[in-house]
Amino acid sequence: MAEASKTQLDAERLFKKLHDDASRGGGERQIGTLKRLEAACTALISGEAYRVAQTMGTDEPSWMPPLRKLNSRMIEAYIRLRQRSEGLGSTWTGPTAVTIRKNPEFQRYVKLREAELAVGRVKTRSDRAALVERALNSIRDENSRSFLRLRLEEWRMAAEELSILKQAIQNLPAISSTALFSDDQRQEEIVDRSLLRNLCARLDDDRVLDLFDLENRNGRIIQQAGAGMDLIYPEELAALRQVSGLG
Repeated sequence: MAEASKTQLDAERLFKKLHDDASRGGGERQIGTLKRLEAACTALISGEAYRVAQTMGTDEPSWMPPLRKLNSRMIEAYIRLRQRSEGLGSTWTGPTAVTIRKNPEFQRYVKLREAELAVGRVKTRSDRAALVERALNSIRDENSRSFLRLRLEEWRMAAEELSILKQAIQNLPAISSTALFSDDQRQEEIVDRSLLRNLCARLDDDRVLDLFDLENRNGRIIQQAGAGMDLIYPEELAALRQVSGLG
């Protein structure tokens, strides 16, 4: 079975189980919550949520397709947006982010839906490779086609080597140039830049930031909800990268 189909099937099976459990218990309210959870996830993944936000003049860059992540905060924000769009008497009454986080089954469902995003990204790369192959095959001259294939392979290998080199450089121990060239041979205290690089990596990791209800928006670490206040400004993050050797 294709990975995309398996991921979607797992989510559908879990939703059906939760729906059946709620039906047996006579929980009409729970069924409504489940349906809104499903609809919100689908809207965010499909890009419909971003289009609704644009229509209402709301800036939600994290919703822009293709979606990079899916979490309880985004789901609550979309539900609130729908609530505002429908006005008084709206049926979009939940679930909230807190409700999702407190319910292990809801959390599992959201994670399964989020897994669809990774499958979609792999599919996009596969589609791009197929598109390149079709473009190459459309070139009638065999010499030109072979030349382009060779150059593409060279580019791919160069890209891989560059990635390996970058990783190797980031793992090098910190060295103090002042200490190396000091005339009096005094050893200056050396800052372990690997610790700072680890911090930078966490600040770039959406999953880590989401645990603290934060997000990296264009180099600015901000709250996902509430007033959306800045924790780290872009110039501060840039300075941290420079000190850690990543700038």
